Amino acid sequence: MTNLVHILMATARAVPDAPALLDDRGIIDYETLAERVLRVAGALKDLGVKTGDRVLYQLPNSPMVSAFYFSVLAAGGVAVPVNPLLTRDEVDTLRYQTAAKLFVSSNHPEADLAVEHNWNVADLPSSDPITPVDISPRSPATIFFTSGTTGQPKGIVLSHENIRSNAEWVGRESLDGEVWGPGTIVTAVLPLSHSFGLTCTQNAPLLAGGAVTYRERFEAADLIDHLVRHRVTTTALVPSAARLLLEVPGAPLGDLCLRHVLIGGAPIPEDLVADIESTLNATVLEGYGLTEASPVCAFRTPQTARKPGSVGRPAGYAELALRTDSNALYQVGEGELMIRGPGVFEDYLDSTDSPLASGWLPTGDIARIDRDGCVFIIDRKKDLIIRNGYNISPIEVETVVSEHPDVLDAGVVGVADDVVGEEVVAYTVTTGQWVTESDILAHCRERLARYKIPGSIRFVSSVPRGSKGQVLRGQLRLES
Repeated sequence: MTNLVHILMATARAVPDAPALLDDRGIIDYETLAERVLRVAGALKDLGVKTGDRVLYQLPNSPMVSAFYFSVLAAGGVAVPVNPLLTRDEVDTLRYQTAAKLFVSSNHPEADLAVEHNWNVADLPSSDPITPVDISPRSPATIFFTSGTTGQPKGIVLSHENIRSNAEWVGRESLDGEVWGPGTIVTAVLPLSHSFGLTCTQNAPLLAGGAVTYRERFEAADLIDHLVRHRVTTTALVPSAARLLLEVPGAPLGDLCLRHVLIGGAPIPEDLVADIESTLNATVLEGYGLTEASPVCAFRTPQTARKPGSVGRPAGYAELALRTDSNALYQVGEGELMIRGPGVFEDYLDSTDSPLASGWLPTGDIARIDRDGCVFIIDRKKDLIIRNGYNISPIEVETVVSEHPDVLDAGVVGVADDVVGEEVVAYTVTTGQWVTESDILAHCRERLARYKIPGSIRFVSSVPRGSKGQVLRGQLRLES
């Protein structure tokens, strides 16, 4: 079986009474989840959703959003989840880009783009249940948007085979099967509009028969209370969130049932791993991935000896190699990390140039692989900033900052930060008309998602640029 919905239905038949979705309002078992998915899929078909139609939705983490995701796939549609933090303008751009058949949002019910239906979702619609649409494994299942090096959001099209192969590997082979199966509870606090959250805290546990609980956003004290209350056994976090979890005063950490904490999305400090394991009494499992690989492609299983700084070995059925400046590929050594395997996507949305070089995906990350196959991420070739696990294009932020009427030029870089991983810093040249940092930040808040807003504005006389007009980010970083 290659369709995620067919696997979910098989799981529901195997463990019909097992809890699947949990929140403070109650428990939804697998049999109820399966019926709800097929009834919502029927409603989508009634609304005209056909095979291949894109359904874009902006919803916070909840049992509803998981059921809706599988309903879109059951109807033959392509699920396009977008971050709840995005502004109206940012969402409108993605709606145009995807030509969405349907747009579902709890943030923008007044949206006026020319799509057939806009919902402000309180409860999912329901109709007669349908039989899940049969669809090719290589057909699109999900489109994620991530910041591109050009500043424009890039749509990453993942097939049913891409998503399934990665979720099955995480759920069945990354750890002992009991970690993800019936009787285990995983909390989705990473946004389910992000491939890390979708694969590791939704798809993997649900395809394996585990249960999922939800938090709409990360707040450290609230999350600890939630983990205790629901007796959560596994969760996934970015490093900055994990560190904040350890700093909650008076937290009832002794009441936790956590056994595993998956850490990824940003560089993982060695001291943080030790602190989590000693304080939470849970095993940290380091990993590395990117959306184009669905996303997990390196992971440290409990059977893999920990090496300081390593993100584990090849995972998710992925093959890893290193490309040198001469374009030769090696299995051991240092170079740009290359990936291939069933989780690797084929193309970007509306792209004419395939990013795959001879079947290998270049990651833009410089890595080292030792003789044991352990992977160490050394540096990034890309200019992307990783803040709290989110990719941020400096060009996108520069464009918005430069649109302020009193800003003449802007250059944006990421600066290392102990809390968020990398902080966004904007260097600006202004007209001198008494514009302040607060003025520019207020301008950004109207146009950028919260996680993209600069942590600081620095005023300079000029922004260093190269012969082609590009910002010389290396020089800016030296000033930080």
